[in-house]
This record gives sequence, structure tokens and C-alpha cells, in this order.
Amino acid sequence: MNAARCTPTWFRLTNVRSTSGGTASTTSNSVDSCLDECQSNDACIFVNFQVSSQRCWIHTDVIDLNHLQTDDDYNHYVIINRCDSSDRKYV
Repeated sequence: MNAARCTPTWFRLTNVRSTSGGTASTTSNSVDSCLDECQSNDACIFVNFQVSSQRCWIHTDVIDLNHLQTDDDYNHYVIINRCDSSDRKYV
């Protein structure tokens, strides 16, 4: 019998980024790899992805959600369901 595959759930805001905290990823250079990196890090709450440079910032502090601003070069992704028992809901 095949186990059901879980797909992580993300809340996406376009043209928004956090101006506080975060750690630049040294390995993620696409949206998918950025989201995968967050998914595999239990401390990750959300990511910011810069479209022009293809750079990813991993955020692990919920307080960073209080520092959002409009920025046409970024997209903001909050993980809602990471497919395990430690679901986090911040939206």
C-alpha cells in the first residue's frame, strides 16, 4: 500500500519582504530550493526570495513578521504545513 505524499503548504505574498533578521542562504538559487531549505529546517518560519538576484533569506524568528514592507523585487513565503506533527500557523 502506498503512503499518501504530503505537500507542504505555503502562504505567499508578492512584492513584500521582511526588513528584519534572516540569514542569506548559500545554497538556494531558486524559489523551489529556497522553500525546500526552509521545509527541511525545523526552525524556519518563512523565507524572502529576491527575484532579480535569485537569493533566498531564511527566517527563524516570528518577530521578523512584524517588519514587512512593500518591495517589487521580493516575494514572501510563510510555511503553513511542513508535513509533520510540528505544524506552525502564523497567518
